[in-house]
Amino acid sequence: MEIENRVEIERRREEEMAQFAPLKTVERRAISDALKLCLWCRRDAAKLLGISEATLYRRLKEYSQESESPPTPGKVNSWLTL
Repeated sequence: MEIENRVEIERRREEEMAQFAPLKTVERRAISDALKLCLWCRRDAAKLLGISEATLYRRLKEYSQESESPPTPGKVNSWLTL
């Protein structure tokens, strides 16, 4: 009986945890939604999100760098740190 209760508690905990997304994912969605809502006007999107334009620009740059393919020989990636 006690083991069954532990299993049930663990199952419920896993279900509850599955409802949450990583903060970075939530932030990306919020930025994307704000840009779409503001017709890609960065100034308006930043204001809507309550962040500075500079912060929005940095986040967009960060996200674009994350989505780049791995470096290839002969190609210089500014985001690549050695």
